Amino acid sequence: MLNQVSLPLMHCPTRRVPGLYPFDLTCLTRNAHVAPLVAKSDYAGNGGDFVVRIEPGPRSLSAGDDPAYRWPDPRKANGLFCLRSAVRRADVTDGSAYTYLVGEKYVSDNWPDLGDDQAMSCGFGYDIVRWTALDYAPRPDGPQQAPRAFGSAHPGACQFAMYDGSLRAVAYEIDPELHRRLGRRADGHGVPDTAFAR
Repeated sequence: MLNQVSLPLMHCPTRRVPGLYPFDLTCLTRNAHVAPLVAKSDYAGNGGDFVVRIEPGPRSLSAGDDPAYRWPDPRKANGLFCLRSAVRRADVTDGSAYTYLVGEKYVSDNWPDLGDDQAMSCGFGYDIVRWTALDYAPRPDGPQQAPRAFGSAHPGACQFAMYDGSLRAVAYEIDPELHRRLGRRADGHGVPDTAFAR
């Protein structure tokens, strides 16, 4: 069962070791086997600064293929990951070194955390995508619920892989506007290297 395949590279050793962790059995899961312990990820894809509505999805493959099924509209999504999206390299016009691909995700000390309560293979949701809107600045792990924010167990900064494959440390004190821009793939604004932690 894919939901129970733990991948070491998906875990930050500062936070937790690879293994299986509790699944919130009260969650509505469709088209997936539910188990009390599942594989998780300490990283999330960049959804940009526009949060596309998250919902349980269709009850079956045929329902999802039905033209009458009302999927959330992804047209305003401006990051690299979104429900039913296919972002091409040519779509990333702000520069691949200045666009987040994947970053460490914030995880609450209080479980269940809405952004860390399901399996990493459950599909589009808070467990595997985070956003860069002005209200979602990266932050150190703590007691609050912040399922849309990036963050980490590291002091001072969290780690991001940029679209070009480079790694960057981003300080928790980053200007929220610069963080927002790093999440957008094509806003036409540059980002100075001073935006990153040293």
